[in-house]
Amino acid sequence: MLKVAVRFWVATAIAAGAIAASTNLSSASGSSVAPRVVSAEAGDGFAEVTIADMSPDTGVYAVQWVPQGQDFNSYQMYRTTSKVMTVPYLACTRSYTLRVFVMAANWKLADGHQTQNVTAHSPTFDLTMPACTSTTVTSLSCAQGGACAVGDTGPGGGIVFYVAGANFTSTGSDCGTSCRYLEAATSDLATADWCSDVTTSLNVTATGIGSGMSNTTSADTTCTSGAIQLAADYTNNGKTDWQLPSKDELNQLFINRVTVGGFAGGNYLSSSESAADRAWGQGFTTGGQGGTLKNAVVNARAVRAFG
Repeated sequence: MLKVAVRFWVATAIAAGAIAASTNLSSASGSSVAPRVVSAEAGDGFAEVTIADMSPDTGVYAVQWVPQGQDFNSYQMYRTTSKVMTVPYLACTRSYTLRVFVMAANWKLADGHQTQNVTAHSPTFDLTMPACTSTTVTSLSCAQGGACAVGDTGPGGGIVFYVAGANFTSTGSDCGTSCRYLEAATSDLATADWCSDVTTSLNVTATGIGSGMSNTTSADTTCTSGAIQLAADYTNNGKTDWQLPSKDELNQLFINRVTVGGFAGGNYLSSSESAADRAWGQGFTTGGQGGTLKNAVVNARAVRAFG
C-alpha cells in the first residue's frame, strides 16, 4: 500500500536591522563571537535554523526560545551538534523569539546556565509557525494497485483467488515478469468446447502458475471459437489481458471457488493440453483433474494475472 506524508514549510526571511540585540546571559569572554544566523525556516511544529561564523566552535550548540513578547527569564532550550538545527515541539501558528549560542564541549558536566555557553547569544530573531497540516495517509485498494488478499476485487473487476509468495512471469499479461496475483471473472464464460480444432496438438502443454496467458494467446492463433477464444476476447474494467487458466491456475481457482463464487459446478476447462485431443479439466464438485476431450461442451472461467 501506498502512503503519502505531507509536511508544510514556510521560509522566513531574517532582515538585517530587524533583529533586536539580545542580552548576553552567559559568562563567555568578550573575545568570543556569537553565531551568525544564516537562515531560519518555520515548519509545522518545528523550525530549522542554520548558523555559522562562531568562535570558539566546540561543536555543541543550543537554541533558546520564548513566545514572542516574553523575556528570556523562562525559556525552552534545545541542544545539538549540528550547525543546521532542527528545533522541535513548537506550537502551530504561534510566534516565537529565538537566539543561539555555542556551548561548552563538556556541557553535560557543567553546572547551571551561567557556565554552559562559551560565546555570546546571537541577536534574537522571530519566527511564526504555520498552521499545522494533517499527515495524509492514503491506502490504495487492491483494485487501485495496493496490496491484495484472496477475496479482494482486483483491477480487472474480478475476484482475487491466488496470491504468490514471490513475483511470477505471465508472458503476454500486462504484469509481464512482475506478476503477483490472479483474479477471476465474476461469472462463467459461455459453455463451449475447447477450440475450433479439437484433434490437433497446439503445443500449449505448460501447466504452471503464469502459463495460462501464453497458452491462451498461442492457441488463439489457431482457434476461431471455443473456450480459448472466448477467454482471449474477454474484456472487463478496461483490462484485455484475460486468459483461460492453466492446469495449476485452475486448481487454485477450485481451492477458492467459494470465495470467488458464481460457479455452475461440473467440469471446467484449462488452457493446458494433456493430449492432441484433450485438455486438462477439473471437476468443481470433487476437485479431481484429468484429461477432458476438447470437443466436450463444458464450463470455463476467464482469469488474469496482475502485479
